[in-house]
Amino acid sequence: MINWDDYRVLLAIQRSNSLRTAAKALGVNHSTVQRRCASINQKSASTIVEQAGNNYRLSELGVALAKTAEKIEQLIAEDERMYAVNRIALAGEIKLSLPPPILQFLLLDDINAFRRAHPGIKLTIESSFMLADLDLSEAQVVIRVSNQPDDHLIGHRLFPIGVNYYASKDYLDDTNHRDLQWITAQAGVEHNAWIADSPYPDAPCHLSIDDLTARHQAAANGHGMIRGANYIASHFPNLAPIDNSPDMPFQDIWVLTHPDFIGLPRIKRLMQALISALKKKREIVVGNNK
Repeated sequence: MINWDDYRVLLAIQRSNSLRTAAKALGVNHSTVQRRCASINQKSASTIVEQAGNNYRLSELGVALAKTAEKIEQLIAEDERMYAVNRIALAGEIKLSLPPPILQFLLLDDINAFRRAHPGIKLTIESSFMLADLDLSEAQVVIRVSNQPDDHLIGHRLFPIGVNYYASKDYLDDTNHRDLQWITAQAGVEHNAWIADSPYPDAPCHLSIDDLTARHQAAANGHGMIRGANYIASHFPNLAPIDNSPDMPFQDIWVLTHPDFIGLPRIKRLMQALISALKKKREIVVGNNK
């Protein structure tokens, strides 16, 4: 059976006026072309390459096979153009904005894997709780934790972040119930209405830390109780739920972009990668309230 390398020899013979020219087109020496022509003839019951003096030419069957080779060559060229266009389309800059804990605890390795898989894409990450304005092109892709993102944005809603009440095991074991205290994001009853529904509604808030990860660290170090995110708490071995309360849904995770950006292949590819990575971590994010 003739393979693509054989077809290339037939094309070179057809397009050349000498064996040396055919060899040059193939990037080999003329004796190699002679051997390959002999091999092609041996594979067929009919002569495909004929020798005329010092030159070679194709038989009638060889000409027919060369036409097939031209079609294959065209298909390969189309594939190469498509691949080149795809590489160009998957090149350029993307700015991704997402909350720091989601980057640190859920997506850091996945984002690095995306970067390695797409070296033509220059990825800039803004890790902040401040909401990047897609309308002002402050970012092209965002991950939001919200129940009501802007209606005009395009993307995918995943699942809610599960939360529960956490403290260090030693803190729970060694602290009298009347001495238990909360660590919150902000001081003031108006910011902490959720405490009323907790297992310890009468425990006061004695420490406020605005940084979400630092609150988990403080609780893990035995400084008080928190309402924490499951996916963060799982990274602190000392943290444990303070009772058997089921995990509670907080707000949904969204992967979003602006309508003006959704047509860019590199934007679609990044969003697909982020969505896929987050879906694989659903259990750790949502918790036992499924």
